[in-house]
Amino acid sequence: MLKQKLTLLVFRLLRSFLPVVRFGKNYFVFRHRDVTEILDRDTDFTISQINAPNIDKYTGPFILGMDRSPQETRESEILQKAVKRDDMAWIEKIVSQAASDLVDKARPSGSIDMVSELSLVIPWHFLDQYCGTPGPDMPTMQHWMRSIFYNVFLNFSNNEEQIKEAEKVAAELHQYLDQLILEKQEAIKKGTYDGDDLLARLIRMQDNPATHLDNDGIRRNISGVILGAVDTISKSAVNIMSQLLMRPHALRGAQEAAKNNDFVLLSNYAFEAMRFNPFNPVLLRHVEHDTKLSSGKRFKKGKTVWSVVWSAMFDPNAFSNPGSFRTDRSYKNYILFGWGMHRCFGEYVNKLELPIICRELLKLPNLRIAPGKEGKIIYDSTGAFPDRFVLKFDPETP
Repeated sequence: MLKQKLTLLVFRLLRSFLPVVRFGKNYFVFRHRDVTEILDRDTDFTISQINAPNIDKYTGPFILGMDRSPQETRESEILQKAVKRDDMAWIEKIVSQAASDLVDKARPSGSIDMVSELSLVIPWHFLDQYCGTPGPDMPTMQHWMRSIFYNVFLNFSNNEEQIKEAEKVAAELHQYLDQLILEKQEAIKKGTYDGDDLLARLIRMQDNPATHLDNDGIRRNISGVILGAVDTISKSAVNIMSQLLMRPHALRGAQEAAKNNDFVLLSNYAFEAMRFNPFNPVLLRHVEHDTKLSSGKRFKKGKTVWSVVWSAMFDPNAFSNPGSFRTDRSYKNYILFGWGMHRCFGEYVNKLELPIICRELLKLPNLRIAPGKEGKIIYDSTGAFPDRFVLKFDPETP
């Protein structure tokens, strides 16, 4: 909590006195209006130079690494058509059932590691049932997604060991998906598979020239979709619960919302908690040409912009009394899942999945962080993703 307060204090000073800082080849931007303007102006501040090299290397071209182009427009539209309006009820059922079962399993013990026993497991059920990509098994799929995600987005030091592992993992995922697509195509053709998962939809959409993707296109796009569906959810859920558990008043309010099945209010608690510790505190863009913001700040072509969304979400011009924990804020000002053209494709899933995971935990009696070292959040070797976070509660029979 102290480290967080110090960080937010630094952000406040920077917003007041140095809202845009140039350091070498990088700009750091801290105010909400500047951050959102940069993310909105996607032809001036582009993303392909930032994301495309690693996305192309590990999964193949995907819309998250593309600037505006006919390919980006077409493939984005195809993915949007593959996701149906009534899918939300199905996803809610998948996530709710899995979360309820996993928490019930832990009830007699009075203890749960919310990472290995819940927040990393729920996304696999989503990949399995909704996306149609369960992987060879759950641990393998979890490892694949973590290794590739880290090296696409977070390996700023270019750690060679992590790169080699990701290259190996990416080849395995590529082979697995290629084979899965062929098998599912054949089963659909023979009429022996009538499943309605996302992968099956993309395969069936091959019959229409307007929505046709070749097998490589399907593999690229399904890889891009599933890549951000595991550790993003797990880490965000851990961040939300840790923030609530550090704030007794907020915890009680969230527990009451969970008890009353008030999903809207519970979501407000979850996203406000996430504002204090967002999964992705910074979004990067490339300066396509010399330009300036409406605030008058100038940017030189070829530089990298670090849009500090964590700071932006504590800007009093966008969030009144930003240091207070409030559940009456407008969701439109949050920058939790990106902004503008490259807003997270799975935001609609995140907004459903995260409150549900938290809801089942918040219903547990006398929920608390485990005492001592056991209650510390343990991260993986990269320091990027939580591997363990033990919570205690009063044991009960499910």
